[in-house]
Amino acid sequence: MRTFFVVTAMAATLMAGAASAATVSAQIKSIDVKGRTVTMADGETYQLGPNIKADKLKSGEKISVSYDKAGAKSIITKVEPAK
Repeated sequence: MRTFFVVTAMAATLMAGAASAATVSAQIKSIDVKGRTVTMADGETYQLGPNIKADKLKSGEKISVSYDKAGAKSIITKVEPAK
């Protein structure tokens, strides 16, 4: 019985992590290379993940980003040109 609860708790934790991922398409308003953040035209600010290179992004560029929520922060995990 105890094993069942441990397995159930682990599965719930994994599913909660997966549910926090999202995708958005927007135009870049500004980039803070030193602070590793990107602000979109709608005013939303995203933290760049460790594998995202800030110097490859340009203000005015339309992009599609995948991001994870970590508390109040939105951390970009993938960047592609917007379609």
